[in-house]
Parts: sequence; C-alpha cells; structure tokens
Amino acid sequence: MKWGVQAMVNKLLIAAILLFSCVVSSYAVEGDRILVPGSTEQTTVGTLSQGTWNADVIEVPYGGSGVSAHTEFSLLMGSGTSPVVSLPIASDGQIPIGSSGASPVIANISGTTDQVNVTNGSGTITLSTPQDIDTGADVTFEGLTLSGLTASRLMASDGSKELVSTSSYEWIAGTTNQIDITDDGDGTATLLFDSPTYLASPANIALGNYTEFEIDGSLEFIGDATVWEDLRFPLSGQRLDSSSGRIDFNYFNGGVDYQSNARYPDEPVSMLAQLSHGTKFDEIRPHMHWLQISSDVPNWLLAYKVIENSETTTKETDFSNHTLLTIQSHAFTYVSGNLVQISSFGAIDISSLGISDCIHFVLFRDSSNTSGEFSGADPSSSVEFVYEFDVHYEIDTIGSRSEFTK
Repeated sequence: MKWGVQAMVNKLLIAAILLFSCVVSSYAVEGDRILVPGSTEQTTVGTLSQGTWNADVIEVPYGGSGVSAHTEFSLLMGSGTSPVVSLPIASDGQIPIGSSGASPVIANISGTTDQVNVTNGSGTITLSTPQDIDTGADVTFEGLTLSGLTASRLMASDGSKELVSTSSYEWIAGTTNQIDITDDGDGTATLLFDSPTYLASPANIALGNYTEFEIDGSLEFIGDATVWEDLRFPLSGQRLDSSSGRIDFNYFNGGVDYQSNARYPDEPVSMLAQLSHGTKFDEIRPHMHWLQISSDVPNWLLAYKVIENSETTTKETDFSNHTLLTIQSHAFTYVSGNLVQISSFGAIDISSLGISDCIHFVLFRDSSNTSGEFSGADPSSSVEFVYEFDVHYEIDTIGSRSEFTK
C-alpha cells in the first residue's frame, strides 16, 4: 500500500512537469517579459524584439497610424486621433499648399503674367522673370513708377547711385552775355537772354565779333558783325549844272553823259547825303557806277565837304573849301567792250561825326586837269557815261537809341 501511494505521487509529478513544458513553449519569452498567446497586452512592460504583428491595427492614441496601408507615392497627413490620411499623389512640380482650417492642397505654384514664370519638372520647380534682372542685365520696361520720386521732376543718380528727383536747373548751365538760367523752384527752369546778349559763335565772341542785344532791347553789331549799306544818288535824278550841255541826261540808258570837254569847277553834279542813324561812325567809301569803254580812265574828280550839326559853317560860293578825291581803285579789270565798272574814291574818315550830319558831294570830269590832281589832261576823248554815284557805309545799330544821339 505504501509503494502504491509513492507510485501515484510520482505519476502526478511527471504529469505536472509535462503540462508545464507544453504551456511554457507557447509563450514568447525575453528575460522576464512574457507575451501570452491570444492576448493584446504584454504581461510586463518591455520591447518586442522579433516576430510578426498579426493582431489588429494600432490606433493613433497608442502610437500607430490607425490604418493598415498607405497610398504609394503620397504624403501623409495627421488628423488628430483619427487615422493618418494619404494626400493625393502629386504630379510634376506639385507641392502641399496650406489652407487655413482645412487640409493642405496638392497643387502647382501659379506664376503672374509678365512678372513671374513657373516651369514644373520631375521633382523640380523653376521660377524665372520675363527678362534677366541681374546687376549686369540690360533691362527693358515699357513704364516704371518709383514712389520715392517727386512727380514732374527730372531724375538723376545720387552719390550712392540711387535714383532721386532733381531740378532741371541742375542740368542746364547758362553762358555769360548769351543765356541766363533761373531756377523756378518747382523743378523747372526758365531760360532768358542775358543782358546784354551776344549772338555769335564762341570763337567770334572771343575775337570781339558779335551782334549785341543791349539791356534796353536795341541791337548793335560789334567788330566784324557790321553790315554794309548804300547811300544812293542816281545821276538821272540829280541837278546838272552845265549850261553849255557838256553834262546831259541820257534818257535811253538812265544816266548822265559827260562830254570830253566837261570842266572843273564849272560843271558839277551836286548831291547832299545825310548820315543814317544806324551808321557806324568809322569811315565811308564813295564810289561811282559807270560804263568803261576803253582802258583809258577819265579824270573823274570828287569834291566833298562835311556839314556838322550844331557847328558853325561857311555858306560857300565856290568849291575851295571842299576836299578833292580821285579814283583809287576799280572793282573789275577792263578787257574790252563796254564794261559796267565800279570805281572807288577811297575812304573818308567820319569817326568825329554823328547821326544826321551831312556831307556835300560834287562829281566832276576834270578834262583839262584844272584841279591839278591828275598827271595831265583827260586821256579819253570820248563821251563818258555814268549811271550812279553811291556811298558805302557800315551799319552797327538798327537805327539810334534816341532821336538825335547814337
């Protein structure tokens, strides 16, 4: 009986050992961490080091995604404790773009016409402008508004090469005695003639040759800027003092014929000239227009007397107080035929005279050399014809500044 009890105990012990071995073989053991089959929880805190998860999806609150699969090539978006969401698959150049209070949108960046160009590629986005705008680029704009500038002003660069508003006064320089410039204070400038104003090239002004607008508005010609004018005495309109007919009108040609025996001082053609208000009081040049018919030049003689205003004078009864002049030069060279010639009696100094002073001129043909001004008697035996007697004079003003003074 005693042996039988012991045998029973041994059998139960063997059975317990076998049962424990079977149970333990069904657990995953790592140190003191054991996971019971069929359970969703570990029996103790720890980390799984191997095996395949064959249980339910782990929810977000427990550190999972809440889903068992995601869309290929998509971005993931969290949604609080809800399962993670896959965003739509992006095409070339698309990116997630935030939307306040809503899910991001997968979309392309938009450009702006004539401002920003967008070029999308596989994994790339390229932004560009319609033209190069680097520091070395040649940029073209149809219009440009710079808010830092002042309206209706010229533009310039300052010392820092920044664009600033400026006044036209700063860009324009006047020239003494030519152009004066005034700053109007509003970005504009007014150009005026300086007083007095010199008109000519800079080179001629430097040489003293220019036209001068004076302070009172009158005009004066300085230096070589003077111009020439004529005091004209057509002989057909003058009085001929020749009772013997040695000087006579030639109505067919508009002048006067001088016979070969015309005499000085008995047969004069008398003329009175008054000096113009615009005369340059330097010198005058009396001359005659006549028809030269041979190389022989007649004894043309000019007598003149100055009659000055405000001065006493003699009432003449002959020409003894007149100054005598003879031909000094010819404008043209005689060759043959009938040459319309201009012959000059030289210059007369009028620097001491003034406006409206007069000069008495008398034209003779001194056929016998009574005056003694020629080398001998008149070399021409022909009738000589004269169109006109003139006086060349220079003008240095347009009229005078007052009635009786220059």
